[in-house]
Amino acid sequence: MTGRTYSGTDGWLKNALSLMATHPFHAVIASENPAGSTGVLLAGEFAKDEPPYKVVLEDFIPRKAPDLAACAGLLLEHCEEIRFVDPHFDPSEPRFRNTFETMLQLCKTGSLKTLEIHREKPNPFIPGVQEAKYRRQLELLVPARATLRVYFWSQHPGGLGLHPRFLLTDLGGIHFENGLDEGDPGEATLVKPLTHEVWQKCRAFYCKQSAAFTLTPDCIIDVAGRG
Repeated sequence: MTGRTYSGTDGWLKNALSLMATHPFHAVIASENPAGSTGVLLAGEFAKDEPPYKVVLEDFIPRKAPDLAACAGLLLEHCEEIRFVDPHFDPSEPRFRNTFETMLQLCKTGSLKTLEIHREKPNPFIPGVQEAKYRRQLELLVPARATLRVYFWSQHPGGLGLHPRFLLTDLGGIHFENGLDEGDPGEATLVKPLTHEVWQKCRAFYCKQSAAFTLTPDCIIDVAGRG
């Protein structure tokens, strides 16, 4: 019951139903439904291939910041770590900045311990120029007392590519097929959650000790938040 309170004096069903208005479940499965609630599915008497039991796990989502952020709302609300992974992330482009800002607005900033962007190392790469650009464009969007760390990765010869785009948290991850940036009107991107196994691999790929890609000390910059 992530993010939900539980009363020890009430049974689990009463607890669940009391939260349906404020922190709803997709549905509650029980052996009985004494209150006649529409949110309760009776065990053995519902179709598993129909809503609300059947949940859409992947879909095409409009490439607009509010829609992209909403897909990750539950993760963003409760996570302590956020990693934006997009090889083409460019803070000077509003299409990237808008999504970055909108997603951060869903976070409980007081509990945010890690905030990172992972992108491909541009050519040419001038650390001072990149640091100035990221600070100028993002420092007012990063919460005060938080620090944004930006990693510029290079591909190993013959190794994994840096094409996939992800939002990775300490609670799970989401794959954004066409990127974390906004698109033109009418554009959509396929969005789907990562399995536990793939999420773990991705977290290992994009850590400082990663063996999946190349990272040199001058390819990490920090931006202190002023938001």
